[in-house]
Amino acid sequence: MAAVYILYSAETDRFYIGSCREFPDRFEQHITKYFPGAFTYRATDADVYMLIENLAYSTSRKIEQHIKKIKAGQIMKT
Repeated sequence: MAAVYILYSAETDRFYIGSCREFPDRFEQHITKYFPGAFTYRATDADVYMLIENLAYSTSRKIEQHIKKIKAGQIMKT
């Protein structure tokens, strides 16, 4: 099953919105900076702000795109 998630970094004061098939593995990649140059590479304090699990992968992708479309990161900061 898949998940959609939002990470928040107080250090960068930014949100990261993503979806994946295996959240624990993906979160570990964020924390260990597995992808150099990626958005979360700059943050050393990323925490889970929101997590919705047990979704079909296609559903998680649609939710992720919807959140990004409405610019939820900007809404959450206000």
